[in-house]
Amino acid sequence: MTSPRLATPVVRLRSASFGYAERVVVTGVDLTVDAGEVIAVLGPNGSGKSTIVKGILGLAQLTSGTVELFGEAADELSDRTRLGYVPQRHTLSAAIKATVEEIVAIGRVPHHPVWAPWRQYRRSERRVIRDAIDVVGLGSQRTHDVATLSGGQQRRVLIARALASSPELFLLDEPTAGVDVGNQQVLADVLARLVASGATMIIVTHELAALRDIVTRAVVVRDGGITYDGPPAALSDSDHAHDHHHHDDDLAPPPSHLPRQIPTTGSAR
Repeated sequence: MTSPRLATPVVRLRSASFGYAERVVVTGVDLTVDAGEVIAVLGPNGSGKSTIVKGILGLAQLTSGTVELFGEAADELSDRTRLGYVPQRHTLSAAIKATVEEIVAIGRVPHHPVWAPWRQYRRSERRVIRDAIDVVGLGSQRTHDVATLSGGQQRRVLIARALASSPELFLLDEPTAGVDVGNQQVLADVLARLVASGATMIIVTHELAALRDIVTRAVVVRDGGITYDGPPAALSDSDHAHDHHHHDDDLAPPPSHLPRQIPTTGSAR
């Protein structure tokens, strides 16, 4: 069997800097993610952690350096269904009136013409959608309007939508933000099931404790650079002391300076 160290990384950032318009948010990031890893990205608000995820997705501008996905330059990746994104902010109940099943079906759109009506989806497609709903534990709410669901349940709908696209890499931005402790555990259990099936994940989070059983590596971002990359258990108390207000990096005030990246430890490459 091929050694994971010799396999093509799922993600490789080399001296990558990302920003929005003319404002650079993160600079000089080196990060390698191998298949099967579960990376927790930690850091204060405005540090650049969400921008790194958006940079990987192409939602933040790459201003210098390189981004490779599955061994290809990110801007040349033709099959974007290999990426499953769960955004931090969700407006399911306010934006649209739809059932859980209809929302999750959106994950299959890249695989089919957008004009294909829901009623004409093949039986195999419906099975993929229903399996994704079952994985997140919402099978009994499949036909419910998402507006009737709790915030934690809506977050699980978004995870199911990403799962329905059959991705190889999940990128989740604050999946437990604003969710009570009980529902955080439910979400953690959902993610654990995906990890057990071999999923690779990059998770931006403030609640590392809720995900301690699945995270294999922690990356700390401060002032636009990575300051730690290694085992979660080796994090210092200051690395755990984060602001618990949840805002996207691009909405936070820009950092006052963008220092060179501090050398990393642990499994940094």
